[in-house]
Amino acid sequence: SDMSLDALGARDGVCFQLVMDSSGGDLLLTASVDGTAKLWSRESGQCLHTFEHVDAVRSASFSPDGTLVLSFSLEHAAYLWSTESGECLRTFEGYQESIRSA
Repeated sequence: SDMSLDALGARDGVCFQLVMDSSGGDLLLTASVDGTAKLWSRESGQCLHTFEHVDAVRSASFSPDGTLVLSFSLEHAAYLWSTESGECLRTFEGYQESIRSA
């Protein structure tokens, strides 16, 4: 298990956000400058899914039940992901401004 800054997606020590699942689950979420949001197991430290983006991921958050992740990146898009499968369920595009918070 590698939860170093490099593994978290930090570039030059920059990881925009670290979020814990508040539903009581074992999940941890990072949003990083390397264009990824990553879902981690807090217990094992293993990366469960990597959510790929075109540009830096500024913000990510869990749904209240921990089954979904919403992430925003500098490419003016938001993505809805399944925490179980890692699949992108929906893309929200057309924003004129950069989104700063999920």
